[in-house]
Amino acid sequence: MIHDVAIRTATIGDQQIVIALLREVAANLQKKGIDQWIPEEFTEEKIQEWLRDGDILLTFSQNKLAGCAVVTTYSNQLWANRPHSAVYLSKLAVDIAFRGAGMSQKLLKSVEDWAAQRNRDTIRLDCWAGNDHLRKFYTEQGYRLVEIAPEETWQVALFEKQCN
Repeated sequence: MIHDVAIRTATIGDQQIVIALLREVAANLQKKGIDQWIPEEFTEEKIQEWLRDGDILLTFSQNKLAGCAVVTTYSNQLWANRPHSAVYLSKLAVDIAFRGAGMSQKLLKSVEDWAAQRNRDTIRLDCWAGNDHLRKFYTEQGYRLVEIAPEETWQVALFEKQCN
């Protein structure tokens, strides 16, 4: 467990380091046969969209970007039949060098804090249903599998967590 962790909200000046992290993580997933993310999908335009619609939470350790998570209060089409005042989490990513050091848990805690600051008591997310490792991780962090839903040509697992 790494202890010298700083968490802050991204600014437009952080877009290149966020893109680099997400592309690295996406490429690593693809090497493992997990086509959950495509490296080229992470662009300046995408980062700007996320910053317009919510926040990107960043974790740093040893003055290096260790991880990120995108949070918003906007629902996507996957949750359309379950309206609720929730926070939506996406693009949780941790640099390979910091895996196993508790960065994902620290990011999830910061998402809970972000939700509390906005008087939201539910956090929702989705992930590729075929990623058993990720599904197990979210379940271990207190997220409940709500359903498996179709999206384009694959299935996604919808998770939510009630926070106080």
